[in-house]
Amino acid sequence: DINNQFSRNYELEATFPRIRLRTAGPLITAVYRKFFKVYNDNMEAYARIASSEEPRYIAGLYRTRRDDEEARSDFVFGLDLSDANKAVLSEIEASECAVAVHVRRGDYAGFAFEVTDSNYFKESIALTADRAAPRTPIFFVFSDGMDWCRKNFTGISENLVFAENNDNDHGPADMYLMSRCHHFILSRSTFSYWSAFLSTRAPDKMMIWPGKRS
Repeated sequence: DINNQFSRNYELEATFPRIRLRTAGPLITAVYRKFFKVYNDNMEAYARIASSEEPRYIAGLYRTRRDDEEARSDFVFGLDLSDANKAVLSEIEASECAVAVHVRRGDYAGFAFEVTDSNYFKESIALTADRAAPRTPIFFVFSDGMDWCRKNFTGISENLVFAENNDNDHGPADMYLMSRCHHFILSRSTFSYWSAFLSTRAPDKMMIWPGKRS
């Protein structure tokens, strides 16, 4: 990560079994990085990369269009959940209005990327509750800084569930559980975005995303 504190394991193929990739060695990587076009991350990138027959060196944190069904058909979860995660999944699927709240902290805390503050989450939870009426939303909190969440979310809502079964090495399980929710309150994180993008549970899906920093 940014601070070389948390590992970033390669989990793409284990998380999404339909994805099949070959791993390039150091020499091939160096050649591709130097001679082949590098795409910067943006909303159009996935479609261009997926449709290209030319070799590419890809760098960036990618998102795709919300209506890109090709991406959803490629990225299908294939995880074996622990009993604790199955219990959270049961709660999510039993709720008529499950809302995933993703709080990205970890390597963002104390760095140039200012973490999203508690006021954003308080306002977003209130807004979601208002728009979801007459349904009663249950807010499932996912984070790599759960102690901060418990401290700062006190009194925000009586319908909070802290999903804290997964550590840094089990991020895909959190992503899957989030994707099973109906609505989303996101951090400045593509982890947040992909969890929401891959969710198909609600035709009226709400996604609240932080605005640009001043």
